[in-house]
Amino acid sequence: MRIVCIYPGRFNPFHSSHYAVYKYLTSKFGSKNVYIVTSDIVKDKSPFTFKEKAFIMNKMFKIPYSNILQKNEPYKAEKLTSEFDPNNTVLVYVSTEKDPGRTVGRYFKGQLPKNPKPYK
Repeated sequence: MRIVCIYPGRFNPFHSSHYAVYKYLTSKFGSKNVYIVTSDIVKDKSPFTFKEKAFIMNKMFKIPYSNILQKNEPYKAEKLTSEFDPNNTVLVYVSTEKDPGRTVGRYFKGQLPKNPKPYK
């Protein structure tokens, strides 16, 4: 069973605190299993395009482009179903204390249950 960690957000801009969370997640789940998900929506509180955010993440923090996904609703798991095998993938959404209500599903503070189920 593959555990995939999704780190959604606006990231306007992506900065060192976001990177610290990303590094922590890669230490727990592996760099091939952690994805930053953000949108291309530009408005008042979100001045950067997806391309600009991905460029900052890649050039300043060396996050591979393959680990940065564009979804216009990054907090919704159903928007990622085409990216992973629903029968063999546990999706773990990460949120900071200011964002826990934005995701759907059960909330676990600190650690996963012993036998997590695939997202299907």
